Amino acid sequence: MVHAGEKAHTASSALDDHFWTAREKTPWDFDLFQLLRRIDAQSGAPYPLGRSPLPRYEPLRLGQLPALCFAPAEIAAIVPYPDGIRYQININNFGLFGPNGPLPLHVTEFAWQRQKQHKDYALSAFFNLFQHRLITLFWRAWADAQPCLSFDRSDNRRFDHFFASLIGMGHVPGYRLRQERTHHYMAGHLSRYPRNKDGLLCLLRYHFDLPVTLHENQFHWLAIDRDEQLRLHYGHGGARLGNTARLGIAVADVQYAFCLELGPLSWSAYQRFLPASRFTTSNCDDLRQLCDWVRGYVGLEYTWKLRITLDHQHYQGCSLGGHQPLGQSCWLGLNIPYHDRRDLCFRPDNAA
Repeated sequence: MVHAGEKAHTASSALDDHFWTAREKTPWDFDLFQLLRRIDAQSGAPYPLGRSPLPRYEPLRLGQLPALCFAPAEIAAIVPYPDGIRYQININNFGLFGPNGPLPLHVTEFAWQRQKQHKDYALSAFFNLFQHRLITLFWRAWADAQPCLSFDRSDNRRFDHFFASLIGMGHVPGYRLRQERTHHYMAGHLSRYPRNKDGLLCLLRYHFDLPVTLHENQFHWLAIDRDEQLRLHYGHGGARLGNTARLGIAVADVQYAFCLELGPLSWSAYQRFLPASRFTTSNCDDLRQLCDWVRGYVGLEYTWKLRITLDHQHYQGCSLGGHQPLGQSCWLGLNIPYHDRRDLCFRPDNAA
């Protein structure tokens, strides 16, 4: 009788017969962990190797042949398993038998005699019940410590969570679904405080693969909330003009504003960051990503603008009946040749 889990496990069907035939002929030519890694990644098993709740969910069997000699190779033999679904990999270098095993040598000798002289595999098969689990756990302990192996299976992204926790995003819902590799590559910048200009530039240049410049200390008007504005006969205490009181509804500031400049860009790259309108084909995905990166890195306390520079070789000028939005991709007035167009500057938070 074949269990449902086993039927799903013609799972080694993802590994064709040629794969196993080539390894049956010369098993000693292959590294054990490299072979287990490939089987774990490509067999289609429902659980990572070494994490299955029951042996029937695993795509292979592991065991050891009793032998008194020292191991000449990691893998001794690869043979079909009696159930006709899996293969069994017998190894030399790890197990209970042999000169390096924990059992006394006379036990290994007795198991070898029963197997060779009487064709009795019962004792070695009994020990392999335990050795299969021990070997798979030994493999899993090694695999869990290898960052590159977490890319082999979509259900075993351990290091994604490690990196996300390192940069403060381990608790963010849906982060593992996005699998943002830029976050991992730039974990050094994202985990470093205080934030700085070079860190933001490295993030944006790597993610968008475009030239990016940052201009600090940009002049802007900092709005004063209505409740905080000075009024006659309002509030307690004296307010001194120029010290604790200001005229107007805004204050000039250069500390909390900066400007990002992208470019010079080609026409296709330029369109990716244009605000959405009926004249543009952009869906603002890149613009939204840019806003997310900036806000995620610098926070909410800074005001920023985006300037998009169009390369002069890609500027098409204005034409009647054309689909170039005025002020975004074409401008009235004198067009100086061989000069990049740096006219478009806006607040992306309001346009994305």
